[in-house]
Amino acid sequence: MNRKTLSEILRESTVVYGSPQMRKSTISELVTPKRRESMICEMPLNSPLDKGLKNIQLHHKKPNSSVVCPFGINTLEKNILLGQVLEGRYLVLEKIAEGGFCTVFKVVDLKSSKHFALKFMKGTKLASKAGDNEVEFLRKLSDSDYFPDVLCSFFYDKHKCIIIELLEMSLYQLLESTDFNGFPLQNIWTITKQLLQALCVLSSTNIAHSDIKPENIFLIDLENYLIKLGDFGCSFEDEGHAKGYLQSRYYRAPEVLFGLKCDKKIDMWSLGCLCAELFLGYPLLQGKDHRNQIVKIVELIGPPDQRYLFNVKDDLCELVYRTKRVKNLENVLQGSSRLFIDFVSSCLRYRNRMTPENGLMHPWITSCGE
Repeated sequence: MNRKTLSEILRESTVVYGSPQMRKSTISELVTPKRRESMICEMPLNSPLDKGLKNIQLHHKKPNSSVVCPFGINTLEKNILLGQVLEGRYLVLEKIAEGGFCTVFKVVDLKSSKHFALKFMKGTKLASKAGDNEVEFLRKLSDSDYFPDVLCSFFYDKHKCIIIELLEMSLYQLLESTDFNGFPLQNIWTITKQLLQALCVLSSTNIAHSDIKPENIFLIDLENYLIKLGDFGCSFEDEGHAKGYLQSRYYRAPEVLFGLKCDKKIDMWSLGCLCAELFLGYPLLQGKDHRNQIVKIVELIGPPDQRYLFNVKDDLCELVYRTKRVKNLENVLQGSSRLFIDFVSSCLRYRNRMTPENGLMHPWITSCGE
């Protein structure tokens, strides 16, 4: 397969943020900051983007809440937010993304003329908790270059709002621009090494990210492929048994699927899945549901031992025993390299999974991705 380098992809691609009606931004228009500079795009208030905004009053307008949505935020509320000025300074320009817990808008700070992202959390307890996690953990990590900066948080009509560093280009969007053909190993190595370093920081601060996937990893330097790891809504402190939603299904570790005690090691499982996906162009383990995800894992790496399954529910044990291994990583990742396959395999283990610190010393990393 003839894989384009990220440089070629970035030169040729046009990425659309949000809906088709929104402004298209070519990759070359994005800012290329140094590692220790914040990824904040500046816009003079008299620029063309600011036309038509002079008459907007700097005050809150309560959204019409007559239309109720079971997820706590409805289309009417989203539309009403556009053009509003929150906290007397953050003008909502456009919607750029939507997730399970929030809708993300692009805003401009009328006092500094800088662009930021607004995370508008859905009006549920779970979403509010995710917002609290985001703020708490990002503030703990504020001294690190590998995570977005959070500026402030406030409430708007009972919805938690977070003003955060604007990160527009995700790895998923970059994969999409390749028609999901994947990246060269050298580029995967560059990204993976940074993620390992980010996970080392998390490990040292006793935090598990718990949602590593292409959508949550952002390119901030398009020349040197510097990244930031975002979205800490599902994160938890690595103490005891984590509760609540953990990991997106395709990247979910076996211990989470089996209902066992889990810790920060689940992030290394996700990293292994991510590395394979960046090479293949599509998710390595695409389970249709919770049980089928277990089947996909066993088909690829075989079943865990009986001791591992001791505290697992009987129906899930039976599912494992009925499933046969029909694949192997060598065939699935054919065309990569022996060291890369060994790296991914070291992440995808039931026991003795590689740590971020050990990952940085793995031969695939130390050999610069060969």
